[in-house]
Amino acid sequence: MVGMYKVITLCGSTRFKDAFMDAQKRLTLEGNIVISVGLFGHSGDDEVWIDETKEMLDDMHLRKIDMADEIFVINVDGYIGASTQKEIAYAKRTGKAVRYLEIHGMKQFEDQITDPKNRALDQIEKVLDKYGFSGEIRFDRKGGPYVNLGDVRRKRLRAQFWYDDGRIDFFAGKEMGYWYSYSISSPYKVPWEDLSDLECKLTFPDILTVTQFIQEVANLRGSH
Repeated sequence: MVGMYKVITLCGSTRFKDAFMDAQKRLTLEGNIVISVGLFGHSGDDEVWIDETKEMLDDMHLRKIDMADEIFVINVDGYIGASTQKEIAYAKRTGKAVRYLEIHGMKQFEDQITDPKNRALDQIEKVLDKYGFSGEIRFDRKGGPYVNLGDVRRKRLRAQFWYDDGRIDFFAGKEMGYWYSYSISSPYKVPWEDLSDLECKLTFPDILTVTQFIQEVANLRGSH
């Protein structure tokens, strides 16, 4: 709250520019301070797609969520993309209320993003942040959410944590520096024939061993 006014941050795909503007107007007239996006990348603001700019804007929107009492999700026709899913998970993790433009099916969606798999990945993201690594939970794969480091588009330049029924699989591309060099000698390394020329695969039994692994990689990085 700022004075007598609730602060609401809008989240959603920028392809729905008109819906953003309608929600901003309506929520403002209802007596709220409304924080929206600064650019609409899917509606003509091409500056968004410069890598450094997009990274800045994504982080800036999380800070806008920090400033808010709640978020209002622009989910036209039920659509919620990967970036918005991450913002919803972040809002819930930081104790913000979440409301939706369209509420049908959202209970099932929220159950999905708060299930044990996502809580485990959230823990991994926090550990990475603690040791100075930039990991992010992504929701853009059919296999479910995962934590990504590096370039998600190139196998050799990415490292990823995936949760699977209690265990955590980790893949490190050959050009991922300390992540790869430490992985190839790890006792958790497992055969990975499909991509053996591109990646190394580890399987951890629990979050504790993942945490120890991340700490060891951080120590290896710091010793050089």
